[in-house]
Amino acid sequence: MRSTPQSRSGLAVARIRSHLRGPREREAEEYRLARFAEANGFTYTTGQLDPERSAVLFGVGTSRVVSDLIEGVTPRPFETANYSFDTWVGRVRMPRAANYVSFELWGGLPAMTIVAKAPPAAAWEPPAPQERIRIEGDFASRFEVFTARATEEAVRHLLSPEAQAAITAVAAQCDIEVTADRVFVIARRQLPMAEPAYWERIADLASLMTLLEARGRGDRTAAFEGADLGRRTRREALFAAPRVARAAVVGCLLPLAIGLAAAAVLTRIVVG
Repeated sequence: MRSTPQSRSGLAVARIRSHLRGPREREAEEYRLARFAEANGFTYTTGQLDPERSAVLFGVGTSRVVSDLIEGVTPRPFETANYSFDTWVGRVRMPRAANYVSFELWGGLPAMTIVAKAPPAAAWEPPAPQERIRIEGDFASRFEVFTARATEEAVRHLLSPEAQAAITAVAAQCDIEVTADRVFVIARRQLPMAEPAYWERIADLASLMTLLEARGRGDRTAAFEGADLGRRTRREALFAAPRVARAAVVGCLLPLAIGLAAAAVLTRIVVG
């Protein structure tokens, strides 16, 4: 049977991912994410070549591949995936990795980019005409903020002490880019999307979006619920070095506090 461009793309992505992760481990993770997405009314796509998105990241480098793309409408329209691409220094190829979550904006926010100072260095730069602006306090020791001159005061107003604390709590190791209609939260490494803590983190990021939009409208903002110690510990573990295990739990992820209604269906298999 002759393959279509779409099927060839899927095959290419699968080959790339199997090479990076090992075929049996990769198949187990795909199965788990596909079951999770189906049970919660999300859509799951194994991969996508040369994706087009509004964030600057997706116009950088070559060999651009999105993997494990999940899209949904709860708690607000979102998509999330791991991402890989190459940059070049002369003839030397520099493999890069990232993870992103993007949310649809329900209220207008000024275009801006928040860049974490934590290593590794970002492989992309804020888009023109954005320029670095001065932000006071501890937030400036962790992040750099960029926006156009015309929106500088609006960004300063948006980044209140409450907003700064919330961003630091849930995105301390990430960059944030606000485009015309979406907000992208970008980690400079791939993250384990099959972990329940990953989806708890998405709930926290969705709450952050709500807080920022409320601040943008001038509404009173409440204390940020994602800042407690337990949630912070689980978020930080996602960014730790991956653990090697002989077995993995495959099936639907446990329902979390983001409106996921699926019951857990767990099957243990050996992956190597």
